Amino acid sequence: MSKPVLLLGTASPEIEVLVEALGADLISLPPMPSTEAGELSKSWSWAKELEQWRERTLRGARYQKIVVAIWQQEQVGQVLVETELPQWTQRCEVPIAWWAVALGCAQSLCSENGAVVVLIEMPSALDSENWTAEVAVAEAAVALTRSLARAEGARGIRFNAVTTPVRMTGNQILVAPPPPLDTFPGRLDREVVGAVRLLLQDDACGLTGTVLHADGGRT
Repeated sequence: MSKPVLLLGTASPEIEVLVEALGADLISLPPMPSTEAGELSKSWSWAKELEQWRERTLRGARYQKIVVAIWQQEQVGQVLVETELPQWTQRCEVPIAWWAVALGCAQSLCSENGAVVVLIEMPSALDSENWTAEVAVAEAAVALTRSLARAEGARGIRFNAVTTPVRMTGNQILVAPPPPLDTFPGRLDREVVGAVRLLLQDDACGLTGTVLHADGGRT
C-alpha cells in the first residue's frame, strides 16, 4: 500500500517548513560539498555518498504523492565572470547531479496514478542578474520534470513543477514593472505550498509537464 506524501529534499530550515505545511514524510539527501572546505578540489567522494543514498532510498515504501526540493545552503548572487571553476561546480554541476538522483528516486517510488511536484528555486528573467548558475540548475530541473512527465504518463503518474524566487530577492531593487501582487515574493508556507498542493490534488489530473510560477505574477 502506498503512503500519503513524501518529501525528498536537502536538510534546511526551508525544507522543515515544507514538511510541516504538507504533513509529509521526509527523506533528506546528503549535504552538498562546500568549496570553502576544499571538498571538491580534494575528491569527488560525495558522488559515492549520493549513490549510496540513492540505493537506500529506492528500497523504501511507495508513495502516491511526492515533492522534490533541492535547496542549496547559500543563496547569494554572483557575477558569472567572477565565478571560479570550483564555485561553478558547486553552484551548478553538483546541484544538477542532486536533482537527477532525487528525481530518479521519485520516479521509482511514486505509485501508479500518483503525482510528483518538483519545487525549484528560480528567479524571473527580470530578476535573474547574477543568478546565472542557479538559473542553469533551475532550467535543468524543469527539463528533467518534463522528460519524466513524458516517460511516466503511461503509468498515470503526473510530473509538474513549481518555481519560486523566495530566497533570491533579499533587498534587491526590482526592475520595473512591479509584480502584479504586492505579496511578492510570497511565503513558503502560503503561496508556494499552495501551488504545490494544487498540483498534488486529484483535481489536477489533467496537468502534467506543467510549470507554475509561485511568484506573485512576476514571471
